[in-house]
Amino acid sequence: MTIKRLFVETNWDDALLPEVAGTSCRGMFGRPAGGVLTEAAAGHIRTVKRGGLAFSYALDELCLDNRELTREGNRRLRQLLDKLAALEVDEVIVSSFFLLELIKDKYPSLAVVMSDTVAFDSVQRVREFMQLGARYVWLRDMNRDFKQLKTLAGTSPGVCRLVANRACGFDCALAITHSNERSHTRDDHTGTDLLVADLCVQRMLREPAALMKARWIRPEDLEFYATRGFSDFVIYAPTPETVRIVDAVRAYDSAESPANLLDILSLPDDVRFDQVRQAVQLDTAQLEDFVQGFGDKDCRRADCDVCGYCSAAAAAAVRPRSAK
Repeated sequence: MTIKRLFVETNWDDALLPEVAGTSCRGMFGRPAGGVLTEAAAGHIRTVKRGGLAFSYALDELCLDNRELTREGNRRLRQLLDKLAALEVDEVIVSSFFLLELIKDKYPSLAVVMSDTVAFDSVQRVREFMQLGARYVWLRDMNRDFKQLKTLAGTSPGVCRLVANRACGFDCALAITHSNERSHTRDDHTGTDLLVADLCVQRMLREPAALMKARWIRPEDLEFYATRGFSDFVIYAPTPETVRIVDAVRAYDSAESPANLLDILSLPDDVRFDQVRQAVQLDTAQLEDFVQGFGDKDCRRADCDVCGYCSAAAAAAVRPRSAK
């Protein structure tokens, strides 16, 4: 087995940490509820660090209302970044060029990671952010574009971390709108409905092939990617529940999927994704060699209706939850 490193989203529960000890987890990442770095959150970061894991703090809203360009907004960001540096946080995950520039200029101890919300879809975009000073980039939509991945493995080795368990639609027309909506409601505790999330879920229920087109990676397929030069994988928390996060980590650590792959997949608005989990299941037994079947396919230039690969796979793998 080649080297494998997992970077796992935390739910800020210290009980999670001993459960991932001894696995391939090399780092945790996240943002506290409400976006406030409380003493409890700082204590959790210290505990992560004492356990020998790296910590990455998420500041990856796609839109910051241009607050980062104002004197007051910049001052507040500097206050937070000062605290993160004092906590010896290893990385800050961003989507904003201005945050990348600020951190590189003022906080050399903090590595900058470009979030998958930037929607990397070309080698050139990855290379450009590296030239601007990013240390790592997270990829999702490129997970099955093996020509581009081969180029990146050769020209930018060790730079890319592949997001393994997101069920977001491939090349989704609503992606930017969704990211903006989340940016403006991420720290909102008023119960605001995220309308785009509902649209995504309804599409998955209406079109099972959408689940197959999502660029998730089966635990069993990590080796397939590792032999192609990728050893770092991002595991989003499929739920705030510690036991389910542990299940996802152990699945990817052992390279063994649960019978229903949806149990370890996630969406940014995971409560709504439960509607999909309750309605259908994604039969892992039907996914053998599925990712390998993409081969030289160029999904960005192909017509899905003509190709039909994911639709045929969905007919076999996506079944009603009640089905035996």
